[in-house]
Amino acid sequence: GADADTALVEEIAITPANINDGKAGPDALPDNPGEVFADSAYRGNHFGDAVRAKGGTSRIVATGMWGRDEAETLARLEAWNQPIHRIRGRIEKIFGTWKRS
Repeated sequence: GADADTALVEEIAITPANINDGKAGPDALPDNPGEVFADSAYRGNHFGDAVRAKGGTSRIVATGMWGRDEAETLARLEAWNQPIHRIRGRIEKIFGTWKRS
């Protein structure tokens, strides 16, 4: 888990490779996490419930939505993901730099 404002990594969780991100993610959540931005690997009840239990709000990328009108559904999907992508881009850069170091 990283702070979006300071770009500091605040929490980590180390797991074996056979544990997916959504299952391991709750271990990297700080108390009172605020808005939690993550990619679609964290989509699902396990991670979302953990975020809410700690007082946070999930801002998870959506890969699809249901709707009768395709144009309207795609517009809702884009509207949901656009602000998430802006924040996530900054955060993903933190982890990329950290891994290279």
